[in-house]
Amino acid sequence: MKEIYRKSSIFGFIGGTGMILFCILYYFIWYEGFSVNGNILFEIGISGLAALGAGVYFKYAYEKMVASKSSKM
Repeated sequence: MKEIYRKSSIFGFIGGTGMILFCILYYFIWYEGFSVNGNILFEIGISGLAALGAGVYFKYAYEKMVASKSSKM
């Protein structure tokens, strides 16, 4: 379980950072006007912030987890 939280944290940080960078680049390169591109910028920006938030959440959860040992029968 601890490994899943670690990988989710990494994915959240990388995915969120990538979406936010794409949003910024999209604004400066392909921006035509808020009435044309506003929905894309808003949706990608909110998704990027949510992914970063998930990455932070899973990072703290990963750090607080106690390493459990599986017992073999």
